[in-house]
Amino acid sequence: MAHRLRYNIGWTLSGNSIFALTQWAVVVLIARVGSPEMVGSYALALAITAPIFLFANLNLRAYQATDVEDAFQFGQYLTVRLLTSGIALSVVGGLCLFGVVKAGHVSVVLAVSAAKALTAYIKANDNTKVAIRRAIVAGNLVDEAYVRDLATLPSREQLAARNRELGVLNEIGAALSASLDLDSLAQRMQ
Repeated sequence: MAHRLRYNIGWTLSGNSIFALTQWAVVVLIARVGSPEMVGSYALALAITAPIFLFANLNLRAYQATDVEDAFQFGQYLTVRLLTSGIALSVVGGLCLFGVVKAGHVSVVLAVSAAKALTAYIKANDNTKVAIRRAIVAGNLVDEAYVRDLATLPSREQLAARNRELGVLNEIGAALSASLDLDSLAQRMQ
């Protein structure tokens, strides 16, 4: 029993760590592809939805992982998770409907809310497989290959560093070319 508890706690810790890293990666991706306004809008959406979904999730994942006596069946955990996620979606929708969220941010808040509800379902049901088939980038519908290519783009800092390196190489080449031209000119004059 103690071994199973340690095993379950280890998986919970690793799962939460990976989840936190992916949340950070989303912000990095938005910053890389989008503008500071998009990052701010996403941060606002997280600030609105995170406390609501945190409360609604009731820490069920940890309870389920550490339920060593199998006091509750999986279906019971899933039912509670789906019910509380639906309530959280309704609360966020109500906030958007009654004007608590400004009109320019409603779509982002609702998208983040839907993503959090989907994440809650996926966390509760380990058999769910998720794949990105399409996405919307700058108002255009893009396919899976585009999203994969977008994820492998270098960051702005990496591109700026490459540009500086190319600039230095360009200056070296120009200086070398100028010195070769001067040498050939001097040889012709003699």
